[in-house]
Amino acid sequence: MISVDSPLGDDWSEWRLHDLVSHPLTYGIVKTGPSVPGGVPAVRVTDVRDGFIDTSDLLCVSPEVAGQYARSTLKTDDVLLTIQGNLRRSAVVPSELEGANITRSVAVLRFSDAELARWVQINFESPRLQAEFARKSSGSTRAALNLKDLATVAVMLPPAREFSRRLTALENARDLRDAALSEVAKATSHVDAAQSSAVRTLYNGASTASSSTQPLGEVASSSLGKMLDQAKNRGTPRPYLRNANVQWRRFVLDDIQHMRITDEEADRFRVLANDVLICEGGAPGRAAVWTGEGEVYFQKALHRVRCSSDLSPSWLVLALQAMTAQGTLAPYLTGTGILHLTGSSLAKLPLLIPSIAEQSARVAIIDEVFTKSEQTLRLLSATADSAGLAYQALLARHTSPPQLHTDKIEATNRSVRVITGQENPLEYPRFSARGSAEAAYSDADGIDLGSALTALGGTATAAELLAACGAASVDAFYVALRHAVARGELIESAASNQSRTLSVSP
Repeated sequence: MISVDSPLGDDWSEWRLHDLVSHPLTYGIVKTGPSVPGGVPAVRVTDVRDGFIDTSDLLCVSPEVAGQYARSTLKTDDVLLTIQGNLRRSAVVPSELEGANITRSVAVLRFSDAELARWVQINFESPRLQAEFARKSSGSTRAALNLKDLATVAVMLPPAREFSRRLTALENARDLRDAALSEVAKATSHVDAAQSSAVRTLYNGASTASSSTQPLGEVASSSLGKMLDQAKNRGTPRPYLRNANVQWRRFVLDDIQHMRITDEEADRFRVLANDVLICEGGAPGRAAVWTGEGEVYFQKALHRVRCSSDLSPSWLVLALQAMTAQGTLAPYLTGTGILHLTGSSLAKLPLLIPSIAEQSARVAIIDEVFTKSEQTLRLLSATADSAGLAYQALLARHTSPPQLHTDKIEATNRSVRVITGQENPLEYPRFSARGSAEAAYSDADGIDLGSALTALGGTATAAELLAACGAASVDAFYVALRHAVARGELIESAASNQSRTLSVSP
Protein backbone atom coordinates (compact mmCIF):
# COMPACT_ATOMS: atom_id res chain seq x y z
CA MET A 1 0.00 0.00 0.00
CA ILE A 2 1.00 3.63 -0.52
CA SER A 3 2.59 5.12 2.59
CA VAL A 4 1.00 7.73 4.85
CA ASP A 5 3.30 10.39 3.35
CA SER A 6 2.18 9.55 -0.19
CA PRO A 7 1.32 12.23 -2.76
CA LEU A 8 -2.20 10.81 -3.19
CA GLY A 9 -5.12 13.01 -2.19
CA ASP A 10 -8.89 13.13 -2.43
CA ASP A 11 -8.89 14.08 -6.12
CA TRP A 12 -6.72 13.76 -9.20
CA SER A 13 -3.40 15.60 -8.96
CA GLU A 14 -0.58 16.35 -11.38
CA TRP A 15 3.04 15.78 -10.35
CA ARG A 16 6.31 16.41 -12.16
CA LEU A 17 8.70 13.49 -11.99
CA HIS A 18 11.34 15.54 -10.17
CA ASP A 19 8.82 16.02 -7.34
CA LEU A 20 7.87 12.34 -7.17
CA VAL A 21 11.29 10.63 -7.18
CA SER A 22 13.18 9.99 -3.95
CA HIS A 23 16.60 10.30 -5.65
CA PRO A 24 17.85 12.42 -8.56
CA LEU A 25 17.29 10.95 -12.01
CA THR A 26 20.44 9.50 -13.51
CA TYR A 27 21.78 7.37 -16.36
CA GLY A 28 24.33 4.58 -16.30
CA ILE A 29 27.73 3.43 -17.53
CA VAL A 30 29.13 5.38 -20.48
CA LYS A 31 31.86 2.90 -21.50
CA THR A 32 31.09 -0.63 -20.44
CA GLY A 33 34.03 -2.37 -22.08
CA PRO A 34 33.79 -6.04 -23.13
CA SER A 35 31.45 -8.36 -21.29
CA VAL A 36 33.07 -9.93 -18.22
CA PRO A 37 31.92 -13.44 -17.23
CA GLY A 38 30.64 -13.37 -13.67
CA GLY A 39 30.69 -9.57 -13.59
CA VAL A 40 28.00 -7.07 -12.64
CA PRO A 41 24.94 -7.20 -14.97
CA ALA A 42 24.30 -3.96 -16.87
CA VAL A 43 20.86 -3.44 -18.42
CA ARG A 44 20.95 -2.08 -21.99
CA VAL A 45 18.24 -0.58 -24.18
CA THR A 46 17.73 -3.93 -25.91
CA ASP A 47 17.04 -5.62 -22.57
CA VAL A 48 14.14 -3.31 -21.64
CA ARG A 49 10.79 -4.41 -23.00
CA ASP A 50 7.28 -3.09 -22.42
CA GLY A 51 6.90 -3.70 -18.70
CA PHE A 52 9.71 -6.19 -18.07
CA ILE A 53 13.46 -6.71 -18.38
CA ASP A 54 14.77 -9.56 -20.54
CA THR A 55 17.59 -11.11 -18.51
CA SER A 56 18.46 -13.83 -21.03
CA ASP A 57 21.48 -12.02 -22.52
CA LEU A 58 22.61 -9.33 -20.10
CA LEU A 59 25.97 -7.66 -20.56
CA CYS A 60 28.25 -7.98 -17.51
CA VAL A 61 30.83 -5.33 -16.59
CA SER A 62 33.78 -5.57 -14.27
CA PRO A 63 33.22 -4.64 -10.59
CA GLU A 64 35.72 -1.80 -11.09
CA VAL A 65 33.67 -0.25 -13.90
CA ALA A 66 30.41 -0.74 -12.00
CA GLY A 67 32.00 0.86 -8.92
CA GLN A 68 32.59 4.07 -10.85
CA TYR A 69 28.82 4.34 -11.37
CA ALA A 70 27.51 3.65 -7.88
CA ARG A 71 24.85 6.31 -8.52
CA SER A 72 23.10 4.00 -11.01
CA THR A 73 23.33 0.79 -8.98
CA LEU A 74 19.85 -0.70 -9.12
CA LYS A 75 17.46 -1.43 -6.30
CA THR A 76 14.32 -3.57 -6.42
CA ASP A 77 11.31 -1.56 -7.74
CA ASP A 78 13.42 1.10 -9.46
CA VAL A 79 11.89 2.20 -12.77
CA LEU A 80 14.00 2.05 -15.94
CA LEU A 81 13.29 4.10 -19.07
CA THR A 82 15.23 3.94 -22.33
CA ILE A 83 16.40 7.44 -23.28
CA GLN A 84 18.54 6.84 -26.38
CA GLY A 85 18.05 4.88 -29.58
CA ASN A 86 14.89 2.84 -29.11
CA LEU A 87 13.20 5.35 -26.84
CA ARG A 88 10.35 5.17 -24.35
CA ARG A 89 10.46 1.54 -23.23
CA SER A 90 10.18 1.04 -19.50
CA ALA A 91 10.16 -1.61 -16.79
CA VAL A 92 10.26 -2.08 -13.02
CA VAL A 93 13.46 -3.67 -11.68
CA PRO A 94 12.81 -7.17 -10.22
CA SER A 95 14.48 -8.37 -7.03
CA GLU A 96 16.95 -10.59 -8.92
CA LEU A 97 18.56 -7.48 -10.45
CA GLU A 98 19.19 -5.80 -7.10
CA GLY A 99 22.80 -4.52 -7.30
CA ALA A 100 22.96 -4.56 -11.09
CA ASN A 101 23.67 -1.44 -13.15
CA ILE A 102 22.55 0.22 -16.40
CA THR A 103 24.20 1.68 -19.49
CA ARG A 104 24.29 5.27 -20.72
CA SER A 105 21.14 4.82 -22.81
CA VAL A 106 18.93 3.91 -19.84
CA ALA A 107 17.66 6.18 -17.06
CA VAL A 108 16.76 5.02 -13.55
CA LEU A 109 14.02 6.59 -11.42
CA ARG A 110 13.65 5.69 -7.76
CA PHE A 111 10.54 6.17 -5.67
CA SER A 112 9.85 5.77 -1.97
CA ASP A 113 6.98 3.35 -2.59
CA ALA A 114 6.77 0.22 -4.77
CA GLU A 115 3.13 0.81 -5.80
CA LEU A 116 3.95 4.38 -6.82
CA ALA A 117 6.84 3.05 -8.92
CA ARG A 118 4.52 0.58 -10.64
CA TRP A 119 1.97 3.36 -11.30
CA VAL A 120 4.60 5.64 -12.86
CA GLN A 121 6.01 2.84 -15.04
CA ILE A 122 2.62 1.83 -16.35
CA ASN A 123 1.88 5.51 -17.06
CA PHE A 124 5.05 5.58 -19.17
CA GLU A 125 3.26 3.17 -21.54
CA SER A 126 0.17 5.39 -21.90
CA PRO A 127 -0.53 7.19 -25.20
CA ARG A 128 -0.29 10.57 -23.44
CA LEU A 129 3.19 10.06 -21.99
CA GLN A 130 4.48 8.22 -25.04
CA ALA A 131 3.54 11.31 -27.07
CA GLU A 132 5.15 13.55 -24.44
CA PHE A 133 8.42 11.61 -24.61
CA ALA A 134 8.38 11.87 -28.39
CA ARG A 135 7.90 15.65 -28.22
CA LYS A 136 10.75 16.07 -25.74
CA SER A 137 13.23 13.82 -27.57
CA SER A 138 15.85 15.35 -29.83
CA GLY A 139 18.59 14.32 -32.26
CA SER A 140 18.70 14.12 -36.04
CA THR A 141 20.52 10.78 -36.31
CA ARG A 142 19.87 9.15 -32.94
CA ALA A 143 16.88 10.22 -30.89
CA ALA A 144 17.58 11.01 -27.25
CA LEU A 145 15.66 12.20 -24.20
CA ASN A 146 17.73 14.23 -21.75
CA LEU A 147 17.23 13.93 -17.99
CA LYS A 148 16.37 17.62 -17.52
CA ASP A 149 13.40 17.29 -19.87
CA LEU A 150 12.43 13.92 -18.43
CA ALA A 151 12.28 15.40 -14.94
CA THR A 152 9.58 17.87 -16.03
CA VAL A 153 7.24 15.19 -17.42
CA ALA A 154 3.91 15.29 -15.57
CA VAL A 155 2.24 12.16 -14.18
CA MET A 156 -1.38 12.17 -13.08
CA LEU A 157 -2.16 10.50 -9.74
CA PRO A 158 -5.72 9.36 -9.03
CA PRO A 159 -7.55 9.83 -5.75
CA ALA A 160 -6.25 7.58 -2.97
CA ARG A 161 -9.54 5.68 -2.85
CA GLU A 162 -9.18 4.72 -6.54
CA PHE A 163 -5.43 4.15 -6.76
CA SER A 164 -5.18 0.42 -6.08
CA ARG A 165 -8.24 -0.41 -8.18
CA ARG A 166 -6.92 1.45 -11.20
CA LEU A 167 -3.40 0.04 -10.87
CA THR A 168 -4.71 -3.52 -10.54
CA ALA A 169 -6.99 -3.12 -13.57
CA LEU A 170 -4.10 -1.88 -15.71
CA GLU A 171 -1.69 -4.60 -14.59
CA ASN A 172 -4.32 -7.30 -15.19
CA ALA A 173 -5.00 -5.95 -18.68
CA ARG A 174 -1.28 -5.90 -19.45
CA ASP A 175 -0.94 -9.48 -18.20
CA LEU A 176 -3.72 -10.52 -20.57
CA ARG A 177 -2.00 -8.76 -23.46
CA ASP A 178 1.35 -10.35 -22.62
CA ALA A 179 -0.25 -13.80 -22.30
CA ALA A 180 -1.88 -13.39 -25.71
CA LEU A 181 1.41 -12.28 -27.27
CA SER A 182 3.17 -15.23 -25.65
CA GLU A 183 0.63 -17.62 -27.16
CA VAL A 184 1.17 -16.06 -30.58
CA ALA A 185 4.94 -16.46 -30.20
CA LYS A 186 4.57 -20.12 -29.19
CA ALA A 187 2.13 -20.81 -32.00
CA THR A 188 4.42 -19.10 -34.52
CA SER A 189 7.31 -21.29 -33.43
CA HIS A 190 5.18 -24.43 -33.76
CA VAL A 191 3.83 -23.35 -37.14
CA ASP A 192 7.33 -22.58 -38.45
CA ALA A 193 8.53 -26.02 -37.38
CA ALA A 194 5.49 -27.75 -38.88
CA GLN A 195 5.79 -25.87 -42.17
CA SER A 196 9.51 -26.62 -42.40
CA SER A 197 8.88 -30.31 -41.75
CA ALA A 198 6.10 -30.42 -44.35
CA VAL A 199 8.28 -28.70 -46.95
CA ARG A 200 11.15 -31.16 -46.44
CA THR A 201 8.86 -34.19 -46.44
CA LEU A 202 6.98 -33.21 -49.59
CA TYR A 203 10.16 -32.36 -51.50
CA ASN A 204 12.28 -35.33 -50.45
CA GLY A 205 9.37 -37.77 -50.69
CA ALA A 206 8.84 -37.27 -54.41
CA SER A 207 8.48 -40.54 -56.29
CA THR A 208 11.90 -41.78 -57.36
CA ALA A 209 10.36 -43.77 -60.20
CA SER A 210 9.17 -40.64 -61.98
CA SER A 211 11.91 -38.27 -60.81
CA SER A 212 15.30 -37.16 -62.05
CA THR A 213 17.95 -34.92 -60.52
CA GLN A 214 19.10 -32.15 -62.83
CA PRO A 215 21.04 -28.89 -62.48
CA LEU A 216 18.69 -25.91 -62.43
CA GLY A 217 20.53 -24.44 -65.43
CA GLU A 218 19.28 -27.31 -67.61
CA VAL A 219 15.59 -26.78 -66.86
CA ALA A 220 15.45 -22.99 -66.41
CA SER A 221 17.14 -19.73 -67.39
CA SER A 222 18.14 -17.03 -64.95
CA SER A 223 19.39 -13.45 -64.97
CA LEU A 224 20.23 -10.76 -62.44
CA GLY A 225 18.32 -7.51 -62.28
CA LYS A 226 19.33 -3.93 -62.98
CA MET A 227 22.08 -2.25 -60.98
CA LEU A 228 20.75 0.60 -58.85
CA ASP A 229 22.89 3.66 -59.61
CA GLN A 230 21.23 7.03 -59.07
CA ALA A 231 24.00 8.89 -60.90
CA LYS A 232 24.08 6.71 -64.02
CA ASN A 233 20.55 5.38 -64.41
CA ARG A 234 18.46 7.01 -67.12
CA GLY A 235 14.91 6.68 -68.33
CA THR A 236 11.50 6.67 -66.65
CA PRO A 237 11.08 5.92 -62.93
CA ARG A 238 9.54 2.46 -62.70
CA PRO A 239 8.60 0.21 -59.74
CA TYR A 240 11.11 -2.51 -58.93
CA LEU A 241 11.49 -5.44 -56.55
CA ARG A 242 14.42 -5.77 -54.17
CA ASN A 243 15.48 -8.31 -51.52
CA ALA A 244 13.16 -6.95 -48.84
CA ASN A 245 10.14 -7.41 -51.12
CA VAL A 246 10.81 -11.13 -51.64
CA GLN A 247 9.79 -13.40 -48.75
CA TRP A 248 9.22 -17.13 -48.81
CA ARG A 249 6.30 -17.86 -51.14
CA ARG A 250 5.04 -14.25 -51.08
CA PHE A 251 5.89 -10.64 -51.85
CA VAL A 252 5.74 -7.61 -49.53
CA LEU A 253 4.53 -4.78 -51.74
CA ASP A 254 3.76 -1.96 -49.29
CA ASP A 255 7.13 -0.24 -49.77
CA ILE A 256 7.85 -0.59 -53.47
CA GLN A 257 10.57 1.80 -54.66
CA HIS A 258 11.32 3.20 -58.13
CA MET A 259 14.39 3.49 -60.30
CA ARG A 260 14.99 4.88 -63.75
CA ILE A 261 14.76 2.34 -66.58
CA THR A 262 14.87 3.18 -70.28
CA ASP A 263 12.38 1.79 -72.80
CA GLU A 264 15.22 -0.26 -74.30
CA GLU A 265 15.91 -1.90 -70.91
CA ALA A 266 12.27 -2.50 -70.01
CA ASP A 267 11.85 -5.93 -71.61
CA ARG A 268 15.15 -7.15 -70.17
CA PHE A 269 14.24 -6.30 -66.57
CA ARG A 270 10.45 -6.74 -66.61
CA VAL A 271 9.00 -9.36 -64.26
CA LEU A 272 6.29 -11.48 -65.86
CA ALA A 273 3.73 -13.94 -64.55
CA ASN A 274 5.28 -17.23 -63.31
CA ASP A 275 8.74 -15.72 -62.99
CA VAL A 276 10.52 -16.89 -59.84
CA LEU A 277 12.40 -14.16 -57.94
CA ILE A 278 15.28 -15.51 -55.82
CA CYS A 279 17.38 -13.52 -53.34
CA GLU A 280 21.04 -13.42 -54.34
CA GLY A 281 22.24 -12.08 -50.97
CA GLY A 282 20.84 -11.22 -47.57
CA ALA A 283 18.75 -14.38 -47.34
CA PRO A 284 20.19 -16.24 -50.35
CA GLY A 285 17.76 -18.70 -51.89
CA ARG A 286 14.59 -17.14 -50.49
CA ALA A 287 12.08 -17.14 -53.32
CA ALA A 288 8.52 -16.48 -54.49
CA VAL A 289 6.54 -16.81 -57.72
CA TRP A 290 5.29 -13.58 -59.29
CA THR A 291 1.64 -13.99 -60.27
CA GLY A 292 1.61 -11.10 -62.72
CA GLU A 293 -0.26 -8.25 -61.04
CA GLY A 294 0.89 -4.93 -62.45
CA GLU A 295 4.07 -3.72 -64.09
CA VAL A 296 7.20 -4.31 -62.05
CA TYR A 297 10.96 -4.75 -62.61
CA PHE A 298 13.77 -6.21 -60.51
CA GLN A 299 17.06 -5.11 -58.98
CA LYS A 300 20.47 -6.75 -59.31
CA ALA A 301 20.18 -8.27 -55.80
CA LEU A 302 17.61 -10.70 -57.24
CA HIS A 303 17.74 -13.58 -59.71
CA ARG A 304 14.80 -13.88 -62.08
CA VAL A 305 14.28 -17.52 -63.09
CA ARG A 306 12.06 -18.65 -65.95
CA CYS A 307 11.25 -22.35 -65.88
CA SER A 308 10.93 -24.75 -68.79
CA SER A 309 7.84 -26.89 -69.27
CA ASP A 310 9.42 -29.64 -67.14
CA LEU A 311 9.67 -27.47 -64.01
CA SER A 312 6.82 -25.82 -62.11
CA PRO A 313 7.79 -22.41 -60.69
CA SER A 314 6.07 -23.31 -57.42
CA TRP A 315 8.01 -26.59 -57.24
CA LEU A 316 11.25 -24.65 -57.62
CA VAL A 317 10.30 -22.45 -54.64
CA LEU A 318 9.40 -25.58 -52.64
CA ALA A 319 12.76 -27.13 -53.54
CA LEU A 320 14.71 -24.02 -52.50
CA GLN A 321 12.81 -23.82 -49.21
CA ALA A 322 13.47 -27.49 -48.48
CA MET A 323 17.16 -27.23 -49.36
CA THR A 324 17.52 -24.15 -47.16
CA ALA A 325 15.80 -25.89 -44.22
CA GLN A 326 17.90 -29.04 -44.43
CA GLY A 327 21.20 -27.30 -45.15
CA THR A 328 21.82 -28.69 -48.64
CA LEU A 329 21.80 -25.20 -50.16
CA ALA A 330 24.70 -24.03 -47.95
CA PRO A 331 27.55 -25.58 -50.05
CA TYR A 332 26.43 -23.47 -53.02
CA LEU A 333 26.69 -20.17 -51.13
CA THR A 334 29.82 -18.01 -51.26
CA GLY A 335 31.23 -15.28 -49.02
CA THR A 336 32.72 -15.15 -45.52
CA GLY A 337 30.48 -12.49 -44.00
CA ILE A 338 27.40 -11.84 -46.11
CA LEU A 339 26.59 -14.99 -48.06
CA HIS A 340 25.63 -14.90 -51.74
CA LEU A 341 24.04 -17.26 -54.22
CA THR A 342 25.77 -16.40 -57.49
CA GLY A 343 24.32 -17.02 -60.91
CA SER A 344 26.82 -19.80 -61.65
CA SER A 345 26.08 -21.55 -58.34
CA LEU A 346 22.35 -21.24 -58.93
CA ALA A 347 22.70 -22.87 -62.34
CA LYS A 348 24.56 -25.84 -60.80
CA LEU A 349 21.98 -26.39 -58.06
CA PRO A 350 20.78 -30.04 -58.27
CA LEU A 351 16.99 -30.29 -58.25
CA LEU A 352 14.85 -33.35 -57.67
CA ILE A 353 12.32 -33.09 -60.50
CA PRO A 354 9.35 -35.48 -60.57
CA SER A 355 6.67 -35.40 -63.24
CA ILE A 356 4.74 -32.17 -63.67
CA ALA A 357 1.62 -33.91 -62.37
CA GLU A 358 3.40 -34.95 -59.16
CA GLN A 359 4.94 -31.49 -58.78
CA SER A 360 1.49 -29.92 -58.98
CA ALA A 361 -0.03 -32.41 -56.53
CA ARG A 362 2.69 -31.88 -53.94
CA VAL A 363 2.59 -28.09 -54.33
CA ALA A 364 -1.20 -28.20 -53.77
CA ILE A 365 -0.66 -30.06 -50.50
CA ILE A 366 1.94 -27.61 -49.22
CA ASP A 367 -0.29 -24.69 -50.25
CA GLU A 368 -3.08 -26.11 -48.09
CA VAL A 369 -0.71 -26.67 -45.15
CA PHE A 370 0.53 -23.07 -45.31
CA THR A 371 -2.95 -21.60 -45.83
CA LYS A 372 -4.48 -23.35 -42.82
CA SER A 373 -1.56 -22.67 -40.49
CA GLU A 374 -1.38 -19.00 -41.48
CA GLN A 375 -5.13 -18.61 -40.93
CA THR A 376 -4.66 -19.95 -37.41
CA LEU A 377 -1.84 -17.49 -36.78
CA ARG A 378 -3.90 -14.58 -38.09
CA LEU A 379 -6.77 -15.42 -35.74
CA LEU A 380 -4.40 -15.70 -32.79
CA SER A 381 -2.78 -12.41 -33.79
CA ALA A 382 -6.19 -10.78 -33.99
CA THR A 383 -6.87 -11.91 -30.43
CA ALA A 384 -3.53 -10.50 -29.25
CA ASP A 385 -4.25 -7.31 -31.17
CA SER A 386 -7.59 -7.03 -29.43
CA ALA A 387 -5.96 -7.52 -26.01
CA GLY A 388 -3.37 -4.87 -26.85
CA LEU A 389 -6.01 -2.39 -27.94
CA ALA A 390 -8.06 -3.06 -24.82
CA TYR A 391 -4.97 -2.37 -22.71
CA GLN A 392 -4.32 0.89 -24.55
CA ALA A 393 -7.93 1.91 -24.04
CA LEU A 394 -7.66 1.21 -20.31
CA LEU A 395 -4.42 3.18 -20.15
CA ALA A 396 -6.17 6.19 -21.64
CA ARG A 397 -9.09 5.78 -19.25
CA HIS A 398 -7.28 5.02 -15.98
CA THR A 399 -4.19 7.26 -16.11
CA SER A 400 -5.91 10.65 -16.29
CA PRO A 401 -9.17 12.22 -15.10
CA PRO A 402 -12.14 11.79 -17.45
CA GLN A 403 -12.37 15.44 -18.48
CA LEU A 404 -8.65 16.10 -19.07
CA HIS A 405 -8.33 15.34 -22.77
CA THR A 406 -11.84 16.48 -23.66
CA ASP A 407 -11.25 19.91 -22.09
CA LYS A 408 -7.97 20.41 -23.96
CA ILE A 409 -9.37 19.31 -27.29
CA GLU A 410 -12.56 21.36 -26.98
CA ALA A 411 -10.52 24.46 -26.07
CA THR A 412 -8.97 24.34 -29.54
CA ASN A 413 -12.43 24.32 -31.16
CA ARG A 414 -11.30 21.39 -33.32
CA SER A 415 -13.07 18.53 -31.57
CA VAL A 416 -15.69 16.15 -32.81
CA ARG A 417 -17.78 14.07 -30.47
CA VAL A 418 -19.60 10.76 -30.68
CA ILE A 419 -22.44 10.20 -28.22
CA THR A 420 -22.81 6.44 -27.82
CA GLY A 421 -25.65 6.12 -25.30
CA GLN A 422 -25.23 3.52 -22.58
CA GLU A 423 -23.05 1.12 -24.56
CA ASN A 424 -19.32 0.98 -24.01
CA PRO A 425 -17.72 1.12 -27.47
CA LEU A 426 -14.38 -0.08 -26.18
CA GLU A 427 -15.80 -3.49 -25.29
CA TYR A 428 -16.19 -4.25 -28.99
CA PRO A 429 -15.55 -5.98 -31.37
CA ARG A 430 -17.60 -9.01 -30.37
CA PHE A 431 -16.97 -11.23 -33.35
CA SER A 432 -20.04 -13.13 -34.47
CA ALA A 433 -18.37 -16.08 -36.19
CA ARG A 434 -15.03 -17.68 -36.82
CA GLY A 435 -13.26 -15.73 -39.53
CA SER A 436 -15.10 -12.49 -38.87
CA ALA A 437 -12.22 -11.27 -36.72
CA GLU A 438 -9.78 -11.61 -39.60
CA ALA A 439 -12.15 -9.83 -41.98
CA ALA A 440 -12.84 -7.06 -39.48
CA TYR A 441 -9.17 -6.27 -38.94
CA SER A 442 -8.61 -6.22 -42.68
CA ASP A 443 -11.64 -4.02 -43.43
CA ALA A 444 -10.92 -1.56 -40.59
CA ASP A 445 -7.88 -0.12 -42.36
CA GLY A 446 -10.06 1.65 -44.91
CA ILE A 447 -12.43 3.35 -42.46
CA ASP A 448 -12.03 7.13 -42.07
CA LEU A 449 -13.90 8.05 -38.88
CA GLY A 450 -12.70 11.66 -38.85
CA SER A 451 -14.16 12.50 -42.26
CA ALA A 452 -17.43 10.76 -41.42
CA LEU A 453 -17.78 12.74 -38.20
CA THR A 454 -17.01 16.01 -39.94
CA ALA A 455 -19.67 15.27 -42.55
CA LEU A 456 -22.16 14.67 -39.74
CA GLY A 457 -21.45 18.09 -38.24
CA GLY A 458 -19.19 16.90 -35.44
CA THR A 459 -21.79 15.11 -33.30
CA ALA A 460 -23.35 11.72 -33.94
CA THR A 461 -24.64 8.59 -32.29
CA ALA A 462 -22.65 5.41 -32.82
CA ALA A 463 -25.37 4.12 -35.13
CA GLU A 464 -25.23 7.31 -37.23
CA LEU A 465 -21.44 7.18 -37.42
CA LEU A 466 -21.53 3.51 -38.40
CA ALA A 467 -23.94 4.30 -41.22
CA ALA A 468 -21.89 7.30 -42.39
CA CYS A 469 -18.41 5.80 -42.37
CA GLY A 470 -19.14 3.03 -44.85
CA ALA A 471 -17.78 0.19 -42.68
CA ALA A 472 -18.20 -3.26 -44.14
CA SER A 473 -19.41 -4.60 -40.78
CA VAL A 474 -20.10 -3.58 -37.21
CA ASP A 475 -17.01 -5.53 -36.20
CA ALA A 476 -14.81 -3.55 -38.59
CA PHE A 477 -16.30 -0.28 -37.31
CA TYR A 478 -15.40 -1.05 -33.72
CA VAL A 479 -11.92 -2.27 -34.66
CA ALA A 480 -11.34 1.10 -36.36
CA LEU A 481 -12.70 2.85 -33.25
CA ARG A 482 -10.31 0.99 -30.98
CA HIS A 483 -7.34 1.57 -33.30
CA ALA A 484 -8.08 5.30 -32.97
CA VAL A 485 -8.00 4.95 -29.18
CA ALA A 486 -4.70 3.06 -29.28
CA ARG A 487 -3.12 5.80 -31.41
CA GLY A 488 -4.28 8.47 -28.98
CA GLU A 489 -6.55 10.06 -31.59
CA LEU A 490 -9.69 9.22 -29.64
CA ILE A 491 -10.18 9.46 -25.88
CA GLU A 492 -13.19 8.03 -24.06
CA SER A 493 -14.69 10.14 -21.26
CA ALA A 494 -17.99 10.53 -19.42
CA ALA A 495 -20.30 13.31 -20.56
CA SER A 496 -22.54 15.25 -18.16
CA ASN A 497 -25.51 13.04 -19.08
CA GLN A 498 -23.46 9.97 -18.05
CA SER A 499 -23.44 8.58 -21.59
CA ARG A 500 -20.13 7.56 -23.10
CA THR A 501 -18.41 10.33 -25.06
CA LEU A 502 -15.63 9.80 -27.57
CA SER A 503 -13.60 12.89 -28.41
CA VAL A 504 -11.55 12.63 -31.55
CA SER A 505 -8.75 15.05 -32.34
CA PRO A 506 -8.37 15.54 -36.10
